[in-house]
Amino acid sequence: MAHSHSHDHGAHSHGHSLDESATMETDETMTEANHQATVVATFDSYRQQALSANQRRRADYYALPQRHRDLLPDYNDLLAKVRLYSIHAHHGGCQT
Repeated sequence: MAHSHSHDHGAHSHGHSLDESATMETDETMTEANHQATVVATFDSYRQQALSANQRRRADYYALPQRHRDLLPDYNDLLAKVRLYSIHAHHGGCQT
């Protein structure tokens, strides 16, 4: 449904027309954009939490005596991979 009206501003006049379908499309686009921004923010928050948890694991690992760390020879490499995948996924390149 369209709505139109005109104005007389003394020396000049002009008209306005409002198409409700265009307004609805704009509202839907804004709603979709807001939803997408929320999803991106949620994933970014998850990434930050995952990186923090991984950092705690690293600190806990290094708090262990060397003889205990020796029992987990590949653990530090695993933590490094988790960090790299988290960063890589943040930049949109995770293919696994």
